[in-house]
Amino acid sequence: MKSAYDKYEQLIQQDNFISANALLATSLLDANLAYDSNEAKTFVLNLKKGVENKLDIVFKYFIITWTRNLRYSLKRLIPSLSQKESVNSDALNFVSAKNSASLDSLLNALNNAINQYLIKEHRPVEIVDGIILYVSVETKSLKVAFSENIVKPSETE
Repeated sequence: MKSAYDKYEQLIQQDNFISANALLATSLLDANLAYDSNEAKTFVLNLKKGVENKLDIVFKYFIITWTRNLRYSLKRLIPSLSQKESVNSDALNFVSAKNSASLDSLLNALNNAINQYLIKEHRPVEIVDGIILYVSVETKSLKVAFSENIVKPSETE
């Protein structure tokens, strides 16, 4: 029997797969920042906060939103894609950072890397640990696949 998470497992096995760590490393290199820089730590912390709190995560070319889907869970929210922010939840901005030139440089590099790998080269890209975006072969539209860990309840639930 096929699991609802099979697509995620298939994508991480592809030779052209870009992991979240590789995406971050490329972006840090392009922004001339170290992996242990304050900007990198802030970025990773905010991304984790967004996933844990199911906040909209706004990137230049798409928004990761959260929705209920009975295929995965009766109660838990799963990641989805949108072009518009939800009016019902807060959002994190990963398009630009007005208060920090170096963080802004990192976000710009990140969005450029996403554009190159995902939009232009049609490579599956793990945006966040456990969440992969890819371009559908059939429809040429962006799709989301995710690991079971994204849906599982946290230790505090």
